[in-house]
Amino acid sequence: MSRWCKLLGIAAVACALVAANPVPALASSSEEMVLQDDVELIYVSPAKVATALEELRYLGVDRVRVSVVWGLLAPKPLSSHRPRFDATNPAAYPAHVWDRYDVLVRMAQELGIKIYFEPTAPAPYWATPPLVIQQGYRWSHDPSAREFGEFVQAVGRRYSGGYLARTPANMPTPAQLGIPGGATSNPAGPTPIPRVSEWGIWNEPNIGGWMTPQWRTIQGGQKVEASPAIYRGMLDAAWTALRRSGHGGDTILIGETAAYGANHKGYGASMDPLTFLRALYCVGTSYRPLSGARASELSCPTRGGRRAFVAAHPALFDAPGYAHHPYDFDHPPAVHLRNPNAADLSDLGRIERALDAAFRAYGQRPGIPLYLTEWGYQTNPPNPFIRFTLAQQAAFLNQGEYMAWRDPRVQAFGQFLFVDDSPNRMARRGSRSYWSTFDSGLLFLNGKLKPAYWAFKLPLWLPDPRHGPSVALWADLRSADHAAVQYGQLQFRPAGSQAWQALGQLSTTNSEGFLYTHVALPSPGSVRIGWLDPFGVVEYSRIVAVS
Repeated sequence: MSRWCKLLGIAAVACALVAANPVPALASSSEEMVLQDDVELIYVSPAKVATALEELRYLGVDRVRVSVVWGLLAPKPLSSHRPRFDATNPAAYPAHVWDRYDVLVRMAQELGIKIYFEPTAPAPYWATPPLVIQQGYRWSHDPSAREFGEFVQAVGRRYSGGYLARTPANMPTPAQLGIPGGATSNPAGPTPIPRVSEWGIWNEPNIGGWMTPQWRTIQGGQKVEASPAIYRGMLDAAWTALRRSGHGGDTILIGETAAYGANHKGYGASMDPLTFLRALYCVGTSYRPLSGARASELSCPTRGGRRAFVAAHPALFDAPGYAHHPYDFDHPPAVHLRNPNAADLSDLGRIERALDAAFRAYGQRPGIPLYLTEWGYQTNPPNPFIRFTLAQQAAFLNQGEYMAWRDPRVQAFGQFLFVDDSPNRMARRGSRSYWSTFDSGLLFLNGKLKPAYWAFKLPLWLPDPRHGPSVALWADLRSADHAAVQYGQLQFRPAGSQAWQALGQLSTTNSEGFLYTHVALPSPGSVRIGWLDPFGVVEYSRIVAVS
């Protein structure tokens, strides 16, 4: 009996090696795992940030996505009058506002976790015009592209890899972070802040809470798209700003679109992503460049060649990726949305085809990669208004990641929240408003682990979970050291039995730990994967029933 079988303490009917098949051609072999949780990574003490980062490293997270909130860094954000300062200079901002980001970037580098910054709303009031309607969102209302570009340039300069600053107070030392041979004290003087090399530009510009107006009224009372033109200007400014601050070769993502919009048109009524995308690229439903009155309505050029549009908006065509948030809060991952202009995880082809058609309309090469930078499922408990259970969340996370992995254009897959949000305590306890925050975390608010925690750490999915001589199996040894061959053990428990049997050892050399193979499952029962971590502790995937 092998060391594996002894450590796992199971009845070993077989411990033969089952090598994972090479990654299929129609699959992403290097898809990153991204996680976002601003509360746990930005708005807590440095010690708590360190604890969260250490656990995310343990879970195998490659990169953390962080909102860099314009209105929280800018001086006098609630004033309608712009203060006099050089907005492109990081030193012109209040010194303390950078600390939370400096702490995260410095500690993440020590722990080997990459950073993804997203400058976004809320905007300072002085960068937005006065509202012209009674109800609206001042902090997202038609923000100035020029002012946003200057802010992005300041962020880019500070996190270019060469900007000097003192280590924030109370930041744990490398030794306290558990870094082997790490220093027991932080430098006393200024040192370079680590470089950030991946960027998103503005969160969900097709959602009214993040950018307004979404729609505007023209002569005759017709509603036309407004947010795409605003976002186009923001992209132009941010793209230029990042290049000026030394990030021209970085991964700069555009889009960050939400999966679907509202069923009506209005000032803050969210817009479907394909509707937004067509207006952003100034093409009609036939994906031909707009002209005449329709072009004018969308702030698109009414004359001039296609080359001129490409040259004027380089971010639209030169960006290395398009980011999308393919949530579906009402259905399992494989269910298609009926609305042809919406796009959840099962409808990524719609986004891809729309992007390709827009690129071809301007004579550009199609095939821009997708980055799914935000996704997840909320649970009941804790939220009584959510339809999905804890077990369903765990299964859906594995199914969703498998679906994303199968798409070769997907370069990153994002989990939204590590820990559930706190309820809205301004609302009546137990009401829908009270539960209007997100409960998609891997942990409950009190720190208790959800089943999704283990499903996230060691994903397992059987596309067709019926027993037979050749059953497809997909998994991800996410937490393993990907610099060497990694092994997991496939275990089977026949229906009616309490004993697990070893069906074989699984191996992978994939850089992200993915493995895909076919295994023989002799009868109905259950399967799981065991993995021996570096500390000698055996960890398991979720259990998958086999019929």
